[in-house]
Amino acid sequence: MASISAAFKKKSTWGTILLATAVSVTGCSTKNETSATNGASAPASTAPASTAAGTNSPQASAQPQEGMYPIANADKPITLKVWTAADPILKYFKNYGEVLAFQEMEKATGVKIEWIHPSAGQLQEPFNLMIASRDLPDVILYPWGNSQFLAGGADKYVKDGVIIPLNEYMKNAPDYAKVLESYPEIKKRVTNDQGEMDYISLMQPDLTMRTYNGFMIRQDWLDKAGMPMPRSTDDLYKTLKAFQDKDVNGNGKKDEYISATGMDKGILGIEKLLYPFGATAGNDAFIQRDGKVVYSPADPAFKEGVAYLNKLYKEGLLDPEYMLNDNTKLQQKYTNGTVSASYSSAGRVASWAPGIQAADANAALAPIPSLTGPDGKGYWFEGNTANITNPGVSLAITTANKHPAETMAWWNWVFTQAGKMAFNYGKEGVTYEMVDGKPKFTDMITKDPQGRTQNEMLTLTAPAAGLPTLNDLEATKLQKSEVEWKAFQTWGDNMPDNSGIMSPVTFNEQEMDVMTAKKPAIDDYQKQMLDKFITGRVSLDKWETEFVPQLKKLGIDEVTAAYQSALERYNQR
Repeated sequence: MASISAAFKKKSTWGTILLATAVSVTGCSTKNETSATNGASAPASTAPASTAAGTNSPQASAQPQEGMYPIANADKPITLKVWTAADPILKYFKNYGEVLAFQEMEKATGVKIEWIHPSAGQLQEPFNLMIASRDLPDVILYPWGNSQFLAGGADKYVKDGVIIPLNEYMKNAPDYAKVLESYPEIKKRVTNDQGEMDYISLMQPDLTMRTYNGFMIRQDWLDKAGMPMPRSTDDLYKTLKAFQDKDVNGNGKKDEYISATGMDKGILGIEKLLYPFGATAGNDAFIQRDGKVVYSPADPAFKEGVAYLNKLYKEGLLDPEYMLNDNTKLQQKYTNGTVSASYSSAGRVASWAPGIQAADANAALAPIPSLTGPDGKGYWFEGNTANITNPGVSLAITTANKHPAETMAWWNWVFTQAGKMAFNYGKEGVTYEMVDGKPKFTDMITKDPQGRTQNEMLTLTAPAAGLPTLNDLEATKLQKSEVEWKAFQTWGDNMPDNSGIMSPVTFNEQEMDVMTAKKPAIDDYQKQMLDKFITGRVSLDKWETEFVPQLKKLGIDEVTAAYQSALERYNQR
């Protein structure tokens, strides 16, 4: 089988590298793949003297203990079985062992890995089958902190004898420990109510790299209508009126709408337009205010926000088909010139622009900094902005592991200077060069002859964003297009109050029973009623007399109490 590591050593062009590996990936996405990585054990190479994070930052200052690496060698071989999804690379590679950062990791640590990847597009079912069979690998990368994937959370799997707490082995991961010391909120989020740390998560300490969603608008239509960038809900209303009154799309119809996707049809849902009012809806409608849990749809701020959306709908400013839209339909409406603004993501601002500009050469999308509500304040409930850790990308050590201390030391390398550079940038002289003390990606990453984006190329070489690593802000910036990064910065620099986002609480068994029994019906009811209130099929006069009482009948008080107890335990961590 062709070796990508050999190709890297020869500093071949990226096209040659992928050609060399193409033979080995045929059929790789149709079944589980297991393979040990290749490469001789060797001490870690000398780390660059400085990084984009700065030599005085917690990330840069953490160094491995002298003589810590390699962990294994020919006299003391260690091979770990690691189970993880690897969908983004399976189109090109057989397993993570062909990814440059992991090859550098093996050289430094001496630990060989037998990778086990479920088929692309599958995660929960293979995971459940593996757990049921008790045929456990040594390490499992899974959404250990995401309750949607794990009923009972990671705690349950510790109690069931699947994974182990990591506290005892923190001494084997000094660089990771320093990260937790530097960021107390990260430590709080990876520690359960009993003080145990069951997994290691992806960490994103800088707010800017977490603000990849926000509102966007047609800048060219603002210019054509002579309107400034809206900064309040009142501004937005006036802007939408001006777009239609001045027929900015030029088709003679009043069909320039603000739009969204249906509640369960995409991530760009209508509930995001409630944020400026201090409200939200959907499956994650619990917020916190002064230490108290509030169910937003039962809060007066929700009624005020819905009244605004009802006004937009009645006056023909809100897309009358928003409930039927998914992400693709919303993109199509931007392209055909009937959508002026919506909630979006930085990636979509960049990826949708070419199609929109193909239909209208003057089209230009721009991020809206933020919107304030009637009280003159702004609010934000998009959970990503508060996720200094990403619970969906986490690593746990199983009870089958015979080398837990060495395993912690192995993954600790990710948080060393050399590891951070490898997983965020790749290999110096191959995927990046140091220019004026900062890494700069080479043409191998930025000018792929097959037309792949920088993000795709980095996924194949330095996949920090999809693994339990410490993400680097400068690397994130380098990975984004100019249009994307402008959106990140605009939304991040103007982030309104996001303190109401619910903390990542953990429910005990009794609380989980309440959640399982009552929350689904509550979610379904409030989502149905939101659309009815917006469209006027049900008068908002019914909010207090019928809607809130029905929520109580469905058990909202009991569910809120479960959240409150869990939040109080979280705040005591």
